[in-house]
Amino acid sequence: MAAIHDHNTDAASASSVAIHRVRFVNWSPSTVTALAVSPAFSGAARGLLAIGRHNGNIELCTWVGPRAAQKSEFDDRSFQSDAAGWAVHTVLPGQVNSKIEHLCFANPPTQDATQPRKLRLFSISGGSIVTEHFVPLHLAKLGARTAAGSDDDNAKSSRPGTVSSLFGKRAADDLDPHYPGETRILPSLAGAVWSMAPSATGRFLALGCEDGSVKIIDLENDRFEHLAATSGRDRHIAPRFGKAKGKVISLCWGPPVRSSHRRTTPRKQQNTANDSDESDSDSSDEDDDDDDDDEDEDDQWHESFLVGGLALSSAMVWDASTGNIATKLGVHKNRNESTIVWSVATLPDGTIVTGDSTGRVTFFDARTRIPLTDGTFRAHAASSDVLALCVGPDGRTVYSAGVDQKRVAPSASALRFSPDSTRLVLCSLTGAYVHVLELVSAPNGESCKLLRSFGQHRRAAAALHSAEQRQLAGRSGANGESSNGHANGAGEGGDRNERAERTTTTLIQHAEISCDGAWLSTISSDLQHHVFSLDSLTYGRTLPSPAALPAGAAFHPSTASRLSSVLTLVFADNKVEFWDVESGKELTSAAGSGDTPKPVRKRGGAGSAGTDMRSALAHDLGSLKHALQLRLAGVRDFAVNALWCADPGADLASSTLVVYGATWIATARASSANSAVEEADGDVEMADAERVPTPGSIEWTVRTTAKYQPLLLVAHVHAAPHALVVVERPYFELAKKLPAAFHRGARYGA
Repeated sequence: MAAIHDHNTDAASASSVAIHRVRFVNWSPSTVTALAVSPAFSGAARGLLAIGRHNGNIELCTWVGPRAAQKSEFDDRSFQSDAAGWAVHTVLPGQVNSKIEHLCFANPPTQDATQPRKLRLFSISGGSIVTEHFVPLHLAKLGARTAAGSDDDNAKSSRPGTVSSLFGKRAADDLDPHYPGETRILPSLAGAVWSMAPSATGRFLALGCEDGSVKIIDLENDRFEHLAATSGRDRHIAPRFGKAKGKVISLCWGPPVRSSHRRTTPRKQQNTANDSDESDSDSSDEDDDDDDDDEDEDDQWHESFLVGGLALSSAMVWDASTGNIATKLGVHKNRNESTIVWSVATLPDGTIVTGDSTGRVTFFDARTRIPLTDGTFRAHAASSDVLALCVGPDGRTVYSAGVDQKRVAPSASALRFSPDSTRLVLCSLTGAYVHVLELVSAPNGESCKLLRSFGQHRRAAAALHSAEQRQLAGRSGANGESSNGHANGAGEGGDRNERAERTTTTLIQHAEISCDGAWLSTISSDLQHHVFSLDSLTYGRTLPSPAALPAGAAFHPSTASRLSSVLTLVFADNKVEFWDVESGKELTSAAGSGDTPKPVRKRGGAGSAGTDMRSALAHDLGSLKHALQLRLAGVRDFAVNALWCADPGADLASSTLVVYGATWIATARASSANSAVEEADGDVEMADAERVPTPGSIEWTVRTTAKYQPLLLVAHVHAAPHALVVVERPYFELAKKLPAAFHRGARYGA
């Protein structure tokens, strides 16, 4: 730890910035190779999360949610926790050289309908073997569907999110017959297994194999065997599926369908002696009907179809009842190579979704099985394989992930939370929209709400009026009249620019929220700079476009109206600008002038006082800009970002501006004219500190140091406004990736 100190005055000492240098310790955990979440049912909360790793281990995690103050089950102390997340409960050890390639949960029904279901976990490791991992009994019941109401008490006593769900007591009948890590295996009988998928009813597990065949595994009544040729007839599924050309890369079952006939249980005949007995018998009969419906509910549903992705620019759809290939789905094919369908998914309405090796996500109509109009999305980079698809809980949202490390839907180029954490500003990755969301909280309810969307960045940037003038974003037309958009981005002339707005490639690079939560500043890649009011959820104004895209932006941390609207922009050429987003004016009018500002005649009234304060603030920030430019002119590396260190109620004189680059940090703070500059102690040592004489009421001292290793993060500590956390990347980490030194075996001419 090192600190930057100025011991001459109490004010300077109070504004010193303590820097905490952090370097990461090398730790190489086993790579995560597979994820699976147990099926969600009512009363089962979030279920279980299984994490497969490269070393063969599987971590079983339970969701621990925030809970109110309650008594601990182990002592009499009360505690309260707001922490929430997945907590590792059990680790199932894997065998040597058994990399987990794929994981899936299944929740098959049991023969005894009065007994609760139990989760079952399966994995493949790249060979021809399918492995079932026995989940600990209390976890298997915790995340499984309850088929009868007899287990309600157990479910309540061990629901996820409580201590009892992790390490609670278990009854004698809950003793697990399997030891931790116990498994059983089954060969595919068709070569290497490339994919697997459990059916929606939980009865069957489909395997996609190397030779193009699909194998069906029977899971009902704790079975783990290939479906026999005679056992599938009365269960509406074919034991053999047609063979496809090439390996089956991915699999997914379609939504289940209801059977055309129902199995009913005969009612018991009861004598009705009087009206009361008749009413009692009617009510009991209704209860019996409800029980019968619950018991026969699984028999009313069966599998509809199975979708498999191939490596030959196509996907196959099999009819589950006959096993025949019903449809062949074609995807985009490159000229020189076939397209691989890495992932498939189905929506509740039967719509089929594919993700392929070209980076495309394609939607197919549920009835005609042809691609939907405008149903192909290039959400990922070209030739970036879409390796995973996931359907959201609403059944209408599809998430995709690819090798370009992008996770699509929802997508954002910038995210910012409001200071009170009740709102989220999301700038869309495509479309250049700015969305303001109200987050889940006790006053706001249990769901997020879209408060407002702004489309000002969708408008085409204006042309330069002359070589000397700077571009003014949002202006269009020869007359210079403003055509700024409204909430939907289509103001005056919206019809004229509608087509341009729909095809915009603008990317919002910066989004910053003032510390009082009143202002939002956004800057896009085409140099448009817009300001929005978060108090009234309205568009504010358009600021003049900067000469280049800023490297960073930051609001002053003060909540006072005089400084809360001050926005600092830092550029790659180590220049800074200060803007007042409320008035839309730059606050550096006196920068570098070298003259003392002329006194302003006070005419009385609050307006003139406010004008004087703004004029003084502009001059002080102008002198700060001048001091920084003189100091940073000799720094070779580009600036990365800037931030302010100050208390919420601090004024400009007690604030510190920090500008940093890849390996250097510069601090600017106010100092008295008679104070002497001292070197900082510790390993920071500001040896090149220099006071830059500037005119005005505040004299600024700028200190720089380049004794840092590559900086990964520079941030201030909210609990201590005058403290910085600096995370460095050690040089030896970079040296590992550098090429080997050139070795000369012998001297020249020897």
